[in-house]
Amino acid sequence: MAERRSKLLMVLGGIATGGAVMALAWPLLKRRGMCVTSILKKDHRLVSALIFAWEKARIVDIAARKALFRQIRNQLSIHAEAEEEILYPTIRNMSSVFTGIDIDDAFREHWNIKSLLYLIERMEPLSAETEGKMRELKEAIATHVAEEEGGLFPLIEEAMSKQQQQELGARIHERKLQLKRTIAA
Repeated sequence: MAERRSKLLMVLGGIATGGAVMALAWPLLKRRGMCVTSILKKDHRLVSALIFAWEKARIVDIAARKALFRQIRNQLSIHAEAEEEILYPTIRNMSSVFTGIDIDDAFREHWNIKSLLYLIERMEPLSAETEGKMRELKEAIATHVAEEEGGLFPLIEEAMSKQQQQELGARIHERKLQLKRTIAA
C-alpha cells in the first residue's frame, strides 16, 4: 500500500507541475506553429489526466482531491472560455463552410459542464454524490471531446489553411494566458 501511495503521489506531483512543463513547451510550439486543433487536443488530454488522477486520489487524501478538482475546474473554465470567445464565433462566421456543425449545441455542452463543476465544488470530496457527479462530468467531457475531435476539428483542418489554423491557435493561446493570469491573481 505504501508503494502504491508513493507512486500515486509521484503521478499527482507530475500532473500538478504539468503547467510548468507546458509553459516550457510553448516556445517550442511557437516555432513549429500553434495549430488550433493541436492546442485544444492538448487541453483535452490534460483534463483527462487530471480526472484520472482525481479518481485515484481517493486513496490518498482529501487535500489532493481538492487540489486536483481546482486544477480540473480551472483548466475546463479556461478552455471553455477561449473556445466560446474565439473558436465558436469564428466557426459561426464561416457557417457556409461549416455546415452541419451546431455551435449552439457546443455552448449547451459547456453550460452543462460548468453547471456540474459548480455543483461538485460545493460537495464533500469523498462523498458518493461527488463520485456520481464526477462520473457525469467525465461523460459530458468525453461526449464533447468526441464531437469536437471527430467532427469539428477535421472540418477546421480541411476548411482552413495552416496559416489560418495557426493564427486562430495563437489567438486562443493568448486568451488562455490572459485567463490563467486572471485566475492566478
